Amino acid sequence: LARIEAIAREKLPPREHFRALVRTHLDTLLGPGQDFIPVLLYDWRALDSRGRERAIALQKRYEQVWDEVIRKLQRSGEWAMPTRVDHLLMFGALNWIVQWYRPRGPLSVAQLVDDAETFFLRTRAPRRAAPRVARRVVGQPCSESQRARESAPRCFCTTRQALPPGARRPS
Repeated sequence: LARIEAIAREKLPPREHFRALVRTHLDTLLGPGQDFIPVLLYDWRALDSRGRERAIALQKRYEQVWDEVIRKLQRSGEWAMPTRVDHLLMFGALNWIVQWYRPRGPLSVAQLVDDAETFFLRTRAPRRAAPRVARRVVGQPCSESQRARESAPRCFCTTRQALPPGARRPS
């Protein structure tokens, strides 16, 4: 939830917001050590009433982020022909992936993200230019939004970060 809420705070075009949410959702569902996710998806009703209330509250917060991005996509015209059940159909499709996805199979998570974006928005994403890359200072903490995009745990990283257009690499 924290990763999704961090993405929600970013200033991104609606399609990029959607793509980041899909990537994070699939990383959470399909990543290593996430075997508890199917239990949360399918067996949450077996929790006691207090546990169910907590699960429902978290689910509502999670879905609010997605609903806002879907509204932005609808306003921009990138979510064609909106319906009352868009987010239900979308989550049904995304969550069912845990039933058939195989990490060593023919599809990578990145390919699933591309295909999900195309399927839900019914158009291919515009070609993305390769980001210009700068070195980060070792020991500099990653931002919350960068960790969400990169699916990285809390760290002091040595990863690389894209430079804004026109920026120069530090010497």
